Amino acid sequence: MLHRVVLLAVFALGCSEYELNPDLDPNDPLDDDDPTDVDGDGDPVVEGDTGGIHGRICSPNEAIWVAGATVWVDTDAGAVSTTTDGDGWFLLEGVPVGVHTVKVEKGSFSTDFVVEVFEDEVTELAQEECLRDDVEIAVVTGLYDSIEHVLDRLGLDYTIVPGVNGQKHVQLLRSPADLEQYDIIFFNCGMNDNWLPHRAEVATNLRDYVSAGGSIYVSDWSYYLVETAYPEMVTFIGDDNIAGDAYAGVEGYVDAEVLDPAMAAALGSDQASIYYDLGSWAAPDRVDHGTPLLRGTYTYYHPVTWNPVSEEGPLAARMGDGSGTVLYTSFHNEQQTTLDMDVLLQEIIFSL
Repeated sequence: MLHRVVLLAVFALGCSEYELNPDLDPNDPLDDDDPTDVDGDGDPVVEGDTGGIHGRICSPNEAIWVAGATVWVDTDAGAVSTTTDGDGWFLLEGVPVGVHTVKVEKGSFSTDFVVEVFEDEVTELAQEECLRDDVEIAVVTGLYDSIEHVLDRLGLDYTIVPGVNGQKHVQLLRSPADLEQYDIIFFNCGMNDNWLPHRAEVATNLRDYVSAGGSIYVSDWSYYLVETAYPEMVTFIGDDNIAGDAYAGVEGYVDAEVLDPAMAAALGSDQASIYYDLGSWAAPDRVDHGTPLLRGTYTYYHPVTWNPVSEEGPLAARMGDGSGTVLYTSFHNEQQTTLDMDVLLQEIIFSL
């Protein structure tokens, strides 16, 4: 099969917009400039006249290649789709000859671009395509987490909601109108518990927000938001009716098995080194309704006897609810971060 490189102008952030022929209307089957309509009679593409598209997907600021993104082209016969590998590469095969809009999605993030496909050829994109930075993100601050620093490295804009002092995060959790301003909300480890007197209201608001398409990320000591709104998702060590009773994890390294395919692709391995530099992290016992993303054998102090116990359990989990996503991770971005954890957190962000 021949390969064709499409040479095009490069726009901001190195992301190109494909405009091979400004006079060509890919939606007009009678357009005489349509290269697949060789006699200009408007005949549809003959079955079997196909080619391919090969390219690469990056984060909005080109900081990383995006693994596990869905890439597809809609055709009369249905979608032709694939996913990006650990280095962001994709290959669409069996695409009908003609001009197509290629669509890319990864969690709440997306982009699209136009490409012309030629018979028995693979069109090579002249430049990587970057996800758009058009996702509305809020970050509730905490004492022991700073996911916003990872967002900065990925070139993503966000709104800070103070969560350590004051009532701003409580106001957010109690207001459906405030929540729905955002596509993704990150709740950092170590935000204060001023919201606890409003547990029932907060649980309803979060469930409605996620069901309508919003995504929430909850790390470590903020786990009780998940326990409150989604008690069926994860069972934590300790008494589920007592906020903070899961703070039992012992500091140290954990060798984790990476269960999520996109995370494994981003790492280039199904093993990861996770480091808990402080004790008393919120330890999940099992995932009851959702998908464990990593698991490993860790040590925790039994909440009654306070004796050390070794157990294999999930270290992060994801659950879909309606059209949104809930994600809990016991590790986060702070002094404890290893290189593996940094890659995993980047992947987590784009999966929301």
